[in-house]
Amino acid sequence: MKNVSYISCVIVLCVGLIDAQSAPSLAGASPVSLGDKKTITGLNGFFANFQDCDTAGDIYLFARKIGSQFPANPAPAFDRITPDAAIAVSFSAGRGRFVGVGYGQDGEIAIIMNRDRLAGFTTGDYLLRYDSAGNRIGEFRFEKDLNLAFARLALFPNRNVLVVPIVPARKRGERPNSVTDMDKLRWLPPLAIYDTHAGFVTKVERLRGDETVHFINTASGPDGNIYVVGVNAGPGKTNVPAIIYAIAPSGEILRRLEIAPPSTNMGVSHLQVTNGKIILLFLEHSMGPAMVSVNGWDTGERLKLYQLPDKVKSLACYDPVTEQMTFVDQTFPFYPANRVSLRIARPDLKP
Repeated sequence: MKNVSYISCVIVLCVGLIDAQSAPSLAGASPVSLGDKKTITGLNGFFANFQDCDTAGDIYLFARKIGSQFPANPAPAFDRITPDAAIAVSFSAGRGRFVGVGYGQDGEIAIIMNRDRLAGFTTGDYLLRYDSAGNRIGEFRFEKDLNLAFARLALFPNRNVLVVPIVPARKRGERPNSVTDMDKLRWLPPLAIYDTHAGFVTKVERLRGDETVHFINTASGPDGNIYVVGVNAGPGKTNVPAIIYAIAPSGEILRRLEIAPPSTNMGVSHLQVTNGKIILLFLEHSMGPAMVSVNGWDTGERLKLYQLPDKVKSLACYDPVTEQMTFVDQTFPFYPANRVSLRIARPDLKP
């Protein structure tokens, strides 16, 4: 199904710099030029994805050893990388099946793991909490398992966690088919808030008319709210806007924004929230140009638009003051000696 392929594409293409065909510049977009690379030596032999950054400009990467099958062993690590390409903190989740990860503006980390507890006969979903220094401060089992294969998380200032379902877990013995896959994409579990001990707090229901919106990313905002972005894609749709909710710690949806893609056949991927701004990465479905859109977080008005170089299909961090962008650069396809690097870029201001 086209929407299944689209969502898979959005998740997979966030891995780094990959080859693409050249495409003409879009009107009103500033071209971006790539600068030097800074290799993250601690990640040699790894590949990294799920790129995010906080207000300090530190970058968060989910790293996997080359040769491992996601999400199998070895155990995943979630790293905080400084702008100088050093691993500041590594948050190790231990053994189990990785479900989701997220962070708060103060540097705390939350990871959901599905673990075998009785020699593989029973499993459970666990919420792992870490302080900003990387120390595990607790591991708590959800009273009711989430039944998710993949999720995104974000932390409120009160340390509660918003869990955003991405892919439901398939029941044992269930065969994939178009009807099942369509149902799972159209009727995902609601967003939900849990406390620091994995206790259920409240659901965040999609607004009326958004029942089929598939949320794909989330970020903790410096205003104390959490932002989620999704799409309502489907067969034959060529103009798919990004739909954004700003969610308060109470679970109330404070506002809904709808931001049009810069061009048809583009879908949103990356989400970053800074003071007063929402930064989105739009990808062209047929591997065309990637665009970074900077929008006001009150109205969604597009303030700036950048066209990335042809090979860039990801964005780790955008600085709204300097307009500097940081990308994760790695070889594609991956190989055992893969090197993960940061590459800094700025808009080309030459006429």
